[in-house]
Amino acid sequence: MKVDAETLDLVSDRFLEAAIDPTLWKDVLEDLAVASGAFGVNIVPIGPVFSGIVATTDSLAPAMELYIGDEWYKRDFRVENAPLLSAEVAVEQDFATAEHFSSLDYYRAQEKFGLRWTAIMAMPADSGLVSFVLQRRIDQGPFEREEVALFRHVRRKLLASTLVMRELAGARIAGLSAGFETAGIACISFDRAGKVAGCNERASRLLGADLQITAGHLRCRRPADSAAFNERLRQVLGQGPSFVPGVADVIVVPRPDRRPLVIRLQRVGGGAQELFGAAAAVALIEDPEQARPIDTALLVTVFDLTPREAEIACMMASGAGLVGIGLHLDITYDTVRTHARAIFRKTDTGSQGQLIALLARFRF
Repeated sequence: MKVDAETLDLVSDRFLEAAIDPTLWKDVLEDLAVASGAFGVNIVPIGPVFSGIVATTDSLAPAMELYIGDEWYKRDFRVENAPLLSAEVAVEQDFATAEHFSSLDYYRAQEKFGLRWTAIMAMPADSGLVSFVLQRRIDQGPFEREEVALFRHVRRKLLASTLVMRELAGARIAGLSAGFETAGIACISFDRAGKVAGCNERASRLLGADLQITAGHLRCRRPADSAAFNERLRQVLGQGPSFVPGVADVIVVPRPDRRPLVIRLQRVGGGAQELFGAAAAVALIEDPEQARPIDTALLVTVFDLTPREAEIACMMASGAGLVGIGLHLDITYDTVRTHARAIFRKTDTGSQGQLIALLARFRF
């Protein structure tokens, strides 16, 4: 048996800590690989809806890049065995035979990286299943049944941590939604399948003939506008190219008797925690009939922000994420994050939701 049972137990005790601080998952997965005798470990959604969110050890990064780039998640024959994956732990021998290994393109693709054997622990998520996958190289041999017994214990700890991640993700969305409501910004959230997961009161008041929720999907009056919105949503959710030259990142919804609504889509969160949340993206809807800008000069005076910090604070107050702000301003993510920390410190806020609520008072 290649598993170090004592170390495995200690590593799995850190799952809850990583659930609270998702930045720890990388190190936890690296240590989990060592303790389980695996070549690497990854966390990935199961099923046809794939957001492109993957937490992985460095050893599996090239293989996962191919898996996503070549869209193997759409052709992975193991996905058809979802009932089997709902078991506590499934190993490669449960899915495949020697004939499969020699005949299926999936295994040929894996062989390029020397990979074959897996132990899969499937976890429930709001949009389906998420798998924690331990992977071994061909020359390491398959996971043994006595090792699977240990992994069942690990899975029970994973279940506890996933529950924490789901609650934290839900609380974060609720906080953002409340912040947007206070700021007078309409907000609709979407799950990884692109279905509506939530709608704040201000967004509800904008729904009608021009914009409506039908069968769990947001629809526009004109089919062309609905198609444009769905395409942009797929991009944001990672089900298509994230950024396409020439494709607008703002959706304009015409209204016959008023100025059009403006919809901006933003990915929520990131990393392992997002996989278990009810919402993966938010649509921020601006009604030009009601929109009021924030005076950046006033923010500089009141909070002693620099002009750049005031500019970024206004963008954050409009719901923009740090990655999107960096792309818009042509600065690095680390630079935006440094500015955001300074903004939180100077405004005595601790989250984007709190900043939104605070700056709502400065709209004129």
